[in-house]
Amino acid sequence: MSMKRGIQYSLPMLAAGGMLAAPLTVPALAKGSPVNLTFWIAWTGLAAHSVQNVVNIFNKTHPGIHVTLVSGQNSQKILTAITGGDPPDVAYNSTWAVTQKMGVDGALESLTPWIRRTHFNTRIIPPKLLATGEYRGQIYSLPLSSDTYLLFYNKTLFAKAGITKPPTTWQELQKDAAKLTKMGSNGYQTLGFVPDFPWLDPFLIPSLFGASLYNPHTHRITPNTPQMIQALNFERSFYAKPYNLVDVKRFESGFGQYASPADPFFSGKLAMVWQGEWWPTYIHTYSPKLHYGSAPIPYPAGHPELQNAAFSDVGNFYIPRGAQHPAQAWTFMQWMLSTQAEVKLNSGFGGMPTTFPALRSPLLTKLNPSLKPFAHNMLHKHIVILPSLPYIAQYTNDLGTQDQKVLNLQESAKAAMLTVQREMQSVVQSSGGQ
Repeated sequence: MSMKRGIQYSLPMLAAGGMLAAPLTVPALAKGSPVNLTFWIAWTGLAAHSVQNVVNIFNKTHPGIHVTLVSGQNSQKILTAITGGDPPDVAYNSTWAVTQKMGVDGALESLTPWIRRTHFNTRIIPPKLLATGEYRGQIYSLPLSSDTYLLFYNKTLFAKAGITKPPTTWQELQKDAAKLTKMGSNGYQTLGFVPDFPWLDPFLIPSLFGASLYNPHTHRITPNTPQMIQALNFERSFYAKPYNLVDVKRFESGFGQYASPADPFFSGKLAMVWQGEWWPTYIHTYSPKLHYGSAPIPYPAGHPELQNAAFSDVGNFYIPRGAQHPAQAWTFMQWMLSTQAEVKLNSGFGGMPTTFPALRSPLLTKLNPSLKPFAHNMLHKHIVILPSLPYIAQYTNDLGTQDQKVLNLQESAKAAMLTVQREMQSVVQSSGGQ
């Protein structure tokens, strides 16, 4: 899962000319000797511990293969190892956009031949999640863990403001946020909602307004749609009248560290936040006495078809180009997507599985009850994921830059999105218009 704390969407280009596809071969091994695989992940801490627990089960049940887990390996380290000719056998990136670009640029083995040879059933994976690893008919990676989001709210602050239930529409959220915002002699004491906390996401809120970044029928990017403009104007409203941009920014500068005892949601400085499935664990750890609730993220009034829509980030794993033991790596990857492994892994650190059987498994929510509403989100028909495009990293970066200008009242939403459209044209054309 991405757990988007400090995510970087950019990725340096591979060496000019890319890499040629390797034949589907299995290297000769000494008879009876176990195959040693290395599995690199970016995760550390609890997430890495959960992965190790699952890897231990694999090693015990597969005596012919031994997997060594190496944590703390970000995409740049993995890419350096690939281009240097000494890659791990399997690797995981917490942001699928980075993984997808690596596949397009030739850094990854195509998994399609292995999928066909072993008759791996890709239908166990929700189609939109599976598509994150696809490009031009080839599958380069598979989703291992994912994130989805809910609205969390402070019940104590809601009661003081006379609000009896969480908002169901964005318009209700806007009104509730105003009631929850409190001023003191030195400025704001509490804000009801800040659209770019804990981070600025250029697509989460727009996607839940019904915005789409890409038209698959015309093969054109679509940043300048009415839904995108509506979403950006909604975000902008929390920095414009009746709010004061300077005072809001000053108040935000005093927010405590994210996911710490001083986090603004824990300290009562922020009444509502959108957060992922890891948030209940953080609340239990850092603010166990907090009286809070969670609810589906709101939808635009008048658009019931968008009710309960869910946005998801996906983390993918793959076989790097030049891996020494691709056949055994593929055996490991298939096992990691088994219901047993998916449930054990994701319940262990509060992540979301990426297969239907694991998402529907009663054991998942028995082991980690806080995951129940998030699992429901992931099974919803309106789940939204960033489009699978070779230039998605630059596209989201450009959107984020312009989105920030809108929130800073430097640009109108319309002008900002026209800038994205114009600046992305050459990038889109260089990719063949796809």
